[in-house]
Amino acid sequence: MTSNEISQNFLKLFYFLLYVFGAYLVIDLSPPMFPEIVADSDSYFDHESSRKAIYPLILKLCEIFQLNIIEIQKVFLSLSLIMLFFSLKKIKIHITLRILFLFLILGNIYYTSFSKVILTEAFFFGSINILISLLILNKLDNIFCLFISGLLVGFIASLKSIGILLALIFLIFSVIIIKKKTYINILTLLFAVILFPIIEHYYFFSKNSSRSSVLPIALIGKAYMLSGLEEFKIKKYPPEFKNLFLTSKEEFKKIQSFLSHINNPLLRADLSSDYETVAQYQLFKGELRNTGKLLNKKESELSGVIIKNLIKNNFIELINLSLLNYLGLWSIGSKHIFFEKYLEQENILVPLHKELKISSGKITKINKNILMLALSYFIIIFLSFLFLTIFIILKMNNLFFKKNLYLIFFTLSSQIYLLLVGITNVATPRYLMTVYPMILIALFLSYNLIKYLKK
Repeated sequence: MTSNEISQNFLKLFYFLLYVFGAYLVIDLSPPMFPEIVADSDSYFDHESSRKAIYPLILKLCEIFQLNIIEIQKVFLSLSLIMLFFSLKKIKIHITLRILFLFLILGNIYYTSFSKVILTEAFFFGSINILISLLILNKLDNIFCLFISGLLVGFIASLKSIGILLALIFLIFSVIIIKKKTYINILTLLFAVILFPIIEHYYFFSKNSSRSSVLPIALIGKAYMLSGLEEFKIKKYPPEFKNLFLTSKEEFKKIQSFLSHINNPLLRADLSSDYETVAQYQLFKGELRNTGKLLNKKESELSGVIIKNLIKNNFIELINLSLLNYLGLWSIGSKHIFFEKYLEQENILVPLHKELKISSGKITKINKNILMLALSYFIIIFLSFLFLTIFIILKMNNLFFKKNLYLIFFTLSSQIYLLLVGITNVATPRYLMTVYPMILIALFLSYNLIKYLKK
């Protein structure tokens, strides 16, 4: 390497770090939407068995070496975004759109606020961003980049349970785009993928005797929600569930009636998700234990019985609830914008109002006009992305689309992830933020597609 090349590389590194520092300053100075410690933070401090153990391990290491976890998260997220910004040139996204991309990410204080909270999100978002950058640059035939990509896939899987789905998607795509599918490349990738899960497994069981999951109670919560509908017939379910569902039906019949009178679909989706959270964590604990004793089954086994019967007896209602959750992912701030005004106009009592407030969580108060602007923006993104998805599915056999692998990958993988969240969990915009950069990239790639189709 000549001295001129060394100078150019040094200059490139300097500009890159300057961009990272700029992104860090924007994130650091932007107003936080959440307190540093939120309700879910304690579960990581306490090494709860329903949580993956990598983030608690990071917290422990920061404590040992006296490092500020929040500063590390802000730097990591900044680094990942600038890597992603520069990588977009490789897939021919115009500089104007690349700058707009960076503006739409750094200007989204909901996204950047997660770097200032004791939660996995900053590392989760950042790891996905860096991995996407490597996939876009298609450096996977370089053994070092291949190894780093594998580490990131494993890290994503080890941070959150939903990360396993994304890790699997990224792993499959990585194998697809590797040009030289030699044994050494594939084995290097797979070896790197399993390193963080092994570390997570070891550290988890140093603190816990067994794993648990939030999925069973999430599925049971869906049954409580649906029990309030006329279509939910208790007699179609096992007799051991009769007392449980009689109790839940009495409560959630009022809630379903309340929700059905809300004409604003965004507000209804937001509130429905909060009520589903209430169903999961605040109600019917004694009745559920009694049902478990009758059937001699644990909570996880009860949820298996319930979901099978829901699919058998109330499949359409379950799909409708999942789609409502999907819409709720995009209805950012709608409750804070519309709910108070709705109650003033209708002058009605809110069922389980106290429990609803608890499930809503704390958020920094923001001017309603700003919230309305943000909501309008995300609805435009939602409609554009939905149209793009339908268009891609209809045109999948078109030869041109087969050459646009990244457009298809970012679009379909994001939708699969969001739909699975809607099916298995409740709607909270932080799940949308996970794939927010991927959605923007897909939309910008579709701009290139439009230009091509006009020719």
